[in-house]
Amino acid sequence: MWYLYMLSWISIIIQSALITLSIGAGLYYLAEIVEEYASSAKKVILYAIAIDTFLAFGLLLFEEDLPFYLIIVCIICNMLYYLSVRYFPIVNLTSFEFILSIIMFMLHNYLAFSHFTTNYYEFNIVLCYMTIFCWLIPIGLLVSCSANDNVLPTTYATDRDNDNLVTNYFKAKGRKLGFLSLMRYFNKNYLPTIQSRKSF
Repeated sequence: MWYLYMLSWISIIIQSALITLSIGAGLYYLAEIVEEYASSAKKVILYAIAIDTFLAFGLLLFEEDLPFYLIIVCIICNMLYYLSVRYFPIVNLTSFEFILSIIMFMLHNYLAFSHFTTNYYEFNIVLCYMTIFCWLIPIGLLVSCSANDNVLPTTYATDRDNDNLVTNYFKAKGRKLGFLSLMRYFNKNYLPTIQSRKSF
């Protein structure tokens, strides 16, 4: 029996690796779609924030077990996510709203984990709350950060000292930030490549 028990742990490790690779490939594919269809992605993100906020108000009305402060923090997070994507696909990663939304995201997760570890809930309820109210919108925002890479120059300039639009565009073009850029960097530097063979 010990042999099968040891093999079950090896199986769990293999399954975890495959699930992680599948999630990474799916997020990479979503980042490609967001980069290609930025205006549709903005609508999807805004609708997702509105629906998530509507569902959070439903928690206030119909669920007595969840604490009031946890739901209010969820609604505040959604408002900050909305403020972060107002000028989408241009997402300023150093703006006050974006930094505050990251802080509120960490606070929301901390409060949710501390509540669900001190009070008993079924696993599917905990997973439902964490997926819909804690992680869905931030993962969408993480994937959509790469949409900024292919934006044409506009009058919105992040560098206030230099008013030259073309110079600002090429300066920002050199430093691409976003999930898709991170995945491309990881793919180029750490994954093995297949070299083409020359036939003589």
